[in-house]
Amino acid sequence: MCFDSPEYFDNEWKSKIKSEVSPDNWRLRVSNLKKIIDRITDYYNEILMQPLVPLFTLPDSNAIGKDSSSDDLGRLLQLILVCAVNCENKQEYIEVIMGLEEDVQHGVMQAIQELMNTGGRDRSESSISITFPDSLNVEQPAFLKDQLRRLQEELQLANDAKDQLTQKCFEMEKKMRILRDEKESIALENERLMQHVNDNQRINSKLVDEISDESLRDRHFSKLQSRIDALQEDLIKTETSKDEYRVRIEILEKELIENRLQNEDLQRKAKEARQLKDELDIHKHLSEKAEKLEQTVESYKKKIEEMSELKRQIRMLQEKNREMAKINMDLEEQSNKSASVKVQMDVYKKQIQELQEQVVEQRHRADKIEFEYKMLEGKYEQLVSESDRVKREKVQLKLELDETRRRGSSFNEDSIPAIAKELCLNAELTPVNDMQRLQQENSVLKNKLEENRE
Repeated sequence: MCFDSPEYFDNEWKSKIKSEVSPDNWRLRVSNLKKIIDRITDYYNEILMQPLVPLFTLPDSNAIGKDSSSDDLGRLLQLILVCAVNCENKQEYIEVIMGLEEDVQHGVMQAIQELMNTGGRDRSESSISITFPDSLNVEQPAFLKDQLRRLQEELQLANDAKDQLTQKCFEMEKKMRILRDEKESIALENERLMQHVNDNQRINSKLVDEISDESLRDRHFSKLQSRIDALQEDLIKTETSKDEYRVRIEILEKELIENRLQNEDLQRKAKEARQLKDELDIHKHLSEKAEKLEQTVESYKKKIEEMSELKRQIRMLQEKNREMAKINMDLEEQSNKSASVKVQMDVYKKQIQELQEQVVEQRHRADKIEFEYKMLEGKYEQLVSESDRVKREKVQLKLELDETRRRGSSFNEDSIPAIAKELCLNAELTPVNDMQRLQQENSVLKNKLEENRE
């Protein structure tokens, strides 16, 4: 199969077939056969365009690999033969088939014709179907078809005449063998009779010498003479039939020679017909090439028409391209004009981004100041409460001082200790200073908060 179609049965597919298979490993044989049968089926479907299923019973790989089934093996060989006579090297295989013996050649042709007829191919004779497979599916010119049909008819007649002459020669050879056997048997019988006559003559001569009585000798001699006459008549009849058989043999030999000459003439004509078929095959191949070239020319014409259409489209595209170039130039001018605007926009974007960052930063600062303000406000409230307490203490001290003054008998202003005076002054000055300081800080914080909000 690799020689039939190396591009289809390639080395990659061949590597999947295990070459080293032991006689006991029938499973590996079945696996190899299954791969081969599947590939051959694909070859029929894809290359020969001849589906096998369900018209042809595929060989059973299990029956071949395990049981060596002769029927399935014959179907596999039948598939391989049809692949061989339909491949590129078909002429070599056809010549090999033509060189086989008549019986083998007839069997091979019959197997191929059976499979081709199963696949729906119409062929009038097995030899024609081998030499001219229809797998090419190429329409031939009218004169080639007529010549092919005429040659097919002549070859059919020649094959029929050849078969008839072969059968006739076989029958004549059979008759000649029978006549030779009869001739040999007659010759043996003739020799036996001659021997018997000679024996009788010797016995008669002895009896003549021994018998003294003349009457007995005459009577015995007459009997022997009558017997000799009968034997001579039988010998004459045998010689006559022998001559007749000899004449018949000569006639049959002449007919056999004529038939052989006719057979040689028919073989020569068949050889000439095969040569003509080979020439027709060459013409068929040339016709196929011519048709392919015509198809190529038609495809080139279509491509030329397509090229003219493409040229028209190219001209239209060139015009559109010029228009687009003008538009592009206008857009470039506008782009150059808008470049400065774009730069300004970028600057504005950067400024906006910086301002946004500053706003975020100011917001953080405002939140921080607000937090500090709240803390200072808490401290202020504490100071206010402390100031109120100090004021209350101051009032209490004033009351106590007034009370002491009213008493006047035991105390005076000079008797007030310096420490009490200092406490009073500090108590009077501290709240005032704290209040002023807090008011200033509060006003500063309010101003900052308003600025940040703005």
